Amino acid sequence: MSESAQIIGRIEKDTGLKFPGDNHFWDVASADLFYAFIPRPIAYGGFSFILKGDGYERNGHSIGNDIGPVAAKIPKPNNTVSKGILRHEYQLLAGLDHPGIIQPLDLLRAELGYFQMQGSVDVMVMPWIQAPNLYERMKQIGHFDISNPVELHAFLTIASQLGDTLDYTHSQGVAWGDASTTNIFPHFSNLNSDHPEQIAHTMIADFGRSDYVQQSVIIEETVFIGRYDAPEVALKPGVLPTPSSDIYSFGAILYEMLTGWHPNDPDGSLVNSGKDIFLLNKMLNDATHTPISTHLRTSSTQLNRDLEAIFAGVLAKDPDERYTSAGEVANDLISVLSN
Repeated sequence: MSESAQIIGRIEKDTGLKFPGDNHFWDVASADLFYAFIPRPIAYGGFSFILKGDGYERNGHSIGNDIGPVAAKIPKPNNTVSKGILRHEYQLLAGLDHPGIIQPLDLLRAELGYFQMQGSVDVMVMPWIQAPNLYERMKQIGHFDISNPVELHAFLTIASQLGDTLDYTHSQGVAWGDASTTNIFPHFSNLNSDHPEQIAHTMIADFGRSDYVQQSVIIEETVFIGRYDAPEVALKPGVLPTPSSDIYSFGAILYEMLTGWHPNDPDGSLVNSGKDIFLLNKMLNDATHTPISTHLRTSSTQLNRDLEAIFAGVLAKDPDERYTSAGEVANDLISVLSN
């Protein structure tokens, strides 16, 4: 079964509603715009899902030919909370200006004919990112092998760019709140080349769980289940993300990039089960994360110690004991891994 078909199955199971067939288009229309989207969702989350489209028109003028394919973020059917989130997310993103953040193209108020949704809803249009996300990259190729100069360069580039983006976001008073390998988009060149991977820029998406959006929409009773959530926010409805919780999530992702393992799942059984809630419960109950040397041991005793120290600082359960800057985490990794 294709990944798109799996997403369709999840939506239909959650909503009890039926997708149109593959030979149909969904028309998302209002007075001044028209979209034609192939009904194959590419992502599905707690509040919305994303469709890929060929482009769109506004006031009778085609915009698709100028910008290429687009993605539309659409509220999840039968979820009243989701209908209010996209406008606040759009407002937040429109106020941020950084090459590491995917900027929206448009926010449209549209009448949706699918799923018999009543009334108009917000639809956020974004550029279609051709590159695979980090999850897809690691699923296809595996973790980053730091004994390979090409992959080491790619890892450090991504870490540095993500660190810079998070530091910028935090400087604007915003906590991302949804750090995940599925929300990170590095632009890779050929991994098998003799030359280091050229990564134009690593970009992040999805601010629907940011502190700004959560404060703007009443979602106190919503229990988020994010695989990389920090202990102070995991499974705690109404608790807002912070820069420190973002840094923890950043560290958990870096750990997985280096080892192929989640820091609280030493044998992979919980991740493979697909039950992230069990993974988070284990993280909350464990005294600390699995030492990185369990999965990654280099020939240098000093390097092993340095890596343990860095990840102890970024994955500390007590926020007061963590790094205070994502960029500092990346710089320390560059320092110890570039020698």
